[in-house]
Amino acid sequence: MNKTFTDKCEAALYSSIIFILFIIILMIPEFMKYGISWAIIIEVIPIFIIALLGSLFYGIPVSLLSENLTKNLYSTRFLIAGFIHIFFGFLTILVLKGFGLFAVGAFLLFFLCDEWLKREKEVMKKKISYKMEQDYLC
Repeated sequence: MNKTFTDKCEAALYSSIIFILFIIILMIPEFMKYGISWAIIIEVIPIFIIALLGSLFYGIPVSLLSENLTKNLYSTRFLIAGFIHIFFGFLTILVLKGFGLFAVGAFLLFFLCDEWLKREKEVMKKKISYKMEQDYLC
């Protein structure tokens, strides 16, 4: 499987987990008022599945498109890629109406997770190459 695609799947999973944790935080007042019940907890599962499927089938293609469009940009790549993600998140408002802002938030989380994972992998590569260089010199 393509390494870029697997990296995007990892970003989709992380962003979906963070998204569902955010939803649970938003539900705390409901927990305080009515108590935690299985019915409320079961409501979270479909939200997670929808967020994950949205990230996989809509977020990853948008992210790949964004990456291809901004690959030659260096200083403004982050801003333009972020704009592309948010723009496509806003397009979902046309389809989802009341849940569009959640989609924008999910897209923003997906983008931030993807960028964070890219940076982490770059730092790891530099650490590994530095360690190999030090081992070679010794």
